[in-house]
Amino acid sequence: RKVAHKMREIALETDTNHGGTIDRQEFDALRKSHKWRDMQKMSKISPHMIVEIFDNLMEAQPKVEGTHPSVALDEFISAFVRTKGAEGNLPPVDFLQFKCAAKRTEVQLTARVEALEKRLSKLKSTILTVAENTR
Repeated sequence: RKVAHKMREIALETDTNHGGTIDRQEFDALRKSHKWRDMQKMSKISPHMIVEIFDNLMEAQPKVEGTHPSVALDEFISAFVRTKGAEGNLPPVDFLQFKCAAKRTEVQLTARVEALEKRLSKLKSTILTVAENTR
């Protein structure tokens, strides 16, 4: 709990735009700040591993056109607490499993969005046809 509380403080301070997420720019700023050392000491996770965890979280995010990828604060905190393992009383994160699950979710969401776009296109076509026929 102590680790999670401290990680939450660091994450909230890192989220400089207060969007509830941490993007690459905010993470890079964290790496240059005093909070970076605090995070390493508190979590006892190597700097290389912290970067790898963040990179994996970023890579697992769905790609949304017109937006910059970012990681939700709770997801960021949870990943570090879980990686810490014993002190967090949780098993370490299996990033391969996490990435596969995220990819499946992305594929499912993409398929649903495409299906909705097709339905909307058909509906638009029907509305235009009815509008032309009523003139």
